[in-house]
Amino acid sequence: MNLRAVNEWDALRTVVVGTARSMGGTPLLEDAYDPKSKEHIRAGTFPLESDCMSELDGLAALLEAHDIRVLRPQDLED
Repeated sequence: MNLRAVNEWDALRTVVVGTARSMGGTPLLEDAYDPKSKEHIRAGTFPLESDCMSELDGLAALLEAHDIRVLRPQDLED
């Protein structure tokens, strides 16, 4: 695979869109290290895996609709 970016304004041809599978669910407050995560844990608004997966799938579909090649990682067995 030859990855290369010459500048920041050329047309996007290929992009890697990750996955949210096995993201681990909501962490315990004492395990969170960044303020935004702590804020969402306290408020009960930490993102759900299914919502994150849906958003990433939607992003991939949007990019593909604009003729951008989308690479997605394969799931690894636990």
